Amino acid sequence: MASKVEQVMTQTSATGDNQSGFSLIELLVVLVIIGISFSLITLSIHVVDPAHLSDDATHLVATINQAHDIEDITGSPVVMKVDCHLWRFFDSSSGELKPMDPQQVAGGQFKSTITHIQINDSELNCPEDNNLTIVIGEDISPIDIKLITQQHTLNIASDTLGRFQVINTP
Repeated sequence: MASKVEQVMTQTSATGDNQSGFSLIELLVVLVIIGISFSLITLSIHVVDPAHLSDDATHLVATINQAHDIEDITGSPVVMKVDCHLWRFFDSSSGELKPMDPQQVAGGQFKSTITHIQINDSELNCPEDNNLTIVIGEDISPIDIKLITQQHTLNIASDTLGRFQVINTP
């Protein structure tokens, strides 16, 4: 006679055969749990791609140069505010900062995970600090911008005409 433990572990199938082991449903549930766990783990691993930082810098340079063109046309300085997630442009012609029309010059979002931004001697530590401000067209002194991730640093600099360009790529 089988003990109670053996009776609990042994299942009787619909045909009346005694079988020990796991049912198909139990195996499928375990596979689903393993699959969900694996997908969560792979999604939580963030791969830092230097191409994203390069794309961010190129997009930032293009929009700053576009804002510089608008400043040349209107004669009114354009203000750019940058933080660790995005950059925005503001019109200062009325004496107060008003967001610029995206049809004129649109801001952007960083694809990279930026940890620090340096503009000349000012530094923005992410995510503790708010933002840094650049006034485009106010003076022609050189501006150096460093976008810093955990693994890469990218430099953007203005020339004597106030045009920006990416100096080095990661």
